[in-house]
Amino acid sequence: MASSLPAPVLAAWTGDAALSADKINYLYWKFTQCQSCPSDVFVTLLSEIQKMYRECYVPRSTCDQRKDEIIALQQQSATYLAQIAQFKEDRASLTERHLAEMAQLKEERASLTERHRAEMAQLKEDRASLTERHLAEMAQLKEDRASLREKHLAQIAGLRKQCAVLKATAEAAEKFHASETAALRKAATSNEETLDMYKREVHSLRLMCASKWGADTRAEFFFKKVIETDPARIDQPLPISPVTGSTPEMRPILENPRITENQMYSPVTAFLSGLLPDHTVSDTHLNAYLSDRAPDITISLKGINQIHKQYVITFVEIKRPTAALDRSAKGQALDQAYKLAECQPWRRTITMLVSNIKSNVFITLERNEKKLELKTYSSVNFETAMQYLKRVVNDPESQPQFPPFSTQLGAVDKILGNTKLSAVAQFTVKGVPAGTSPVAEAASTLKNPTAIAVKHCTADLAVNMIKNEIRTLRLLQTMGGHDRLPKILFHTPDELGYAMLPVAQPVDTVLLNNNGFMARTVTSDVLSAMTWLHERGIVHRDIRWDNIMMHSEHGLLVDFGAAVFLPTPPVSYQGGFACCPPRVLPVIDRPYTPSRADDYHAYVLLFNAVLHPRSMKSFLSRMVDSPHSNESKCLQHLWAQLTKSDTWGRYVAAAAREDLDVLRKLPEALVVLDKRPDAAWRRGEQPDLDLDEAFGALELEPGAEEDADGEPQ
Repeated sequence: MASSLPAPVLAAWTGDAALSADKINYLYWKFTQCQSCPSDVFVTLLSEIQKMYRECYVPRSTCDQRKDEIIALQQQSATYLAQIAQFKEDRASLTERHLAEMAQLKEERASLTERHRAEMAQLKEDRASLTERHLAEMAQLKEDRASLREKHLAQIAGLRKQCAVLKATAEAAEKFHASETAALRKAATSNEETLDMYKREVHSLRLMCASKWGADTRAEFFFKKVIETDPARIDQPLPISPVTGSTPEMRPILENPRITENQMYSPVTAFLSGLLPDHTVSDTHLNAYLSDRAPDITISLKGINQIHKQYVITFVEIKRPTAALDRSAKGQALDQAYKLAECQPWRRTITMLVSNIKSNVFITLERNEKKLELKTYSSVNFETAMQYLKRVVNDPESQPQFPPFSTQLGAVDKILGNTKLSAVAQFTVKGVPAGTSPVAEAASTLKNPTAIAVKHCTADLAVNMIKNEIRTLRLLQTMGGHDRLPKILFHTPDELGYAMLPVAQPVDTVLLNNNGFMARTVTSDVLSAMTWLHERGIVHRDIRWDNIMMHSEHGLLVDFGAAVFLPTPPVSYQGGFACCPPRVLPVIDRPYTPSRADDYHAYVLLFNAVLHPRSMKSFLSRMVDSPHSNESKCLQHLWAQLTKSDTWGRYVAAAAREDLDVLRKLPEALVVLDKRPDAAWRRGEQPDLDLDEAFGALELEPGAEEDADGEPQ
């Protein structure tokens, strides 16, 4: 290089790494070649250049990096441009396809609109055609109804003629029945003669002890009985040593001259409850539980929360302290004693107390073979009377029959039924009682206090029947059960008693006779339960109102003691006599093969009892066990009339051929009992048939009162 800067200047400038010494000398040379200039001017210019260079200097590595980044950005830009070109092509393709689809949709809409208009036109044509056909059918139905009405009126006229014939036949049968019954009673065994004599005695007592005591007053009734009694049995000394002293609890009664009998019941009942802690003492002066009689205070067996005439020991008739214990007072008490003797025919002795606290008289009825003998005692003071009352309630011969139920069940809530074969009562239990055999789900069902019904056998004759009933109910439960059949919970190990749900009440056919809706509901429920049994090969064999209960306004079919499983070999008839199948009546003393039709025939007969609830009363059903008895002939005659009846014949025939379609229509016939506002004729639609007239010929024996032998029908 031709010229260079002085060394000190060059050293000052090369201290900065921005320019090397060679570059500075080179710049200086180039500067001097172009223009003559002193070195100090160059230094000044160089200083400015150095400053500018320092500000603009970028290292080579950074430049290379930025170059690479620029190349990468260019490549990325090329990629983006390619994608944008592709997007434009896709958009053009989609736009073209969308326009094609829109054109297709417009064509389809036009086609659908045209088809819809065609369908609407067709529907209008169809509606016009259907309207025309409907009007033609309505006209035909009106013609048919008029024709049927005329036909039914003719049938009713025929039925009325049949009624007249049947009434004449019934009168003749009644006369024959009277003579035949007399002959049968003479030929009866000694036990039957005794029973008939007892029944006649009961009948006479009913006449004498009816409302207002018949033609006699209470005093006259007592006087007649005293006259008929041996004088030695009247006003006897009480067989107990006199007791002296006074009873503080009775002092308020004796010191109040204006006290009434109503005010005396509560304190006397409380005193007797303390005197007799092992018995139940109840104020019953408003409870007419004893054949429409309401004894003032009743003493009954412990452990029964309900007053029931079969478990009463004695009662106390209360009078005001100022009232005399005259014949009228004693006659009222004696009437109640006779009623209790009628309800408890096994009792040998019945003793009751008539008291006005100051005077106390005991009256006793003693059963001597075929009759009841009266015995009266002289008046004693209250303290002596209480001691003798304690003896009476503990006398073995003065006890009613004890309930057959296990003590593990606790107290009886309510007596639901009592027959010669079994007793049924309501209990409240929690858990399965100890010593019993539970059935599936019993523990979960009884985890809370639950009201249950318990049935227990009370006669050797019924042992096999209740065992069969328990086995049948257990099997029904394994089959899933039915809402209108009972559910067994547990049974005793000897299978003489069992518990079930729900707790139901007996059906009152008189009530059903006044409520057509309920009658239809109950009979439909019975048919539903019966059909369910038949589908599983079970024949009930005892379909009658005694075995149909009410629960929540629905029917419940109970009592499976006579049930059999098909097929079965010939067996003896075990059901109620009044529901005996017509084919079995002539040969009831022989084994027969049960069938489903037998249940259906009994089902048909249920409707006679609903339409005429008193028609079977006073019917000696036990006499039907002889095919030649008058009662059996009466039933056979009834079935013959039902079979020939235009109204009932189709149902009897349907029962014989097991035709459920026809039998399901039978409950609707009970519309004749419907007095509700929703009955057909209440809506102005008069029924074509006078069904009440049609059913009028079905009574077996109208106007009677009660089953004389007490047998279930």
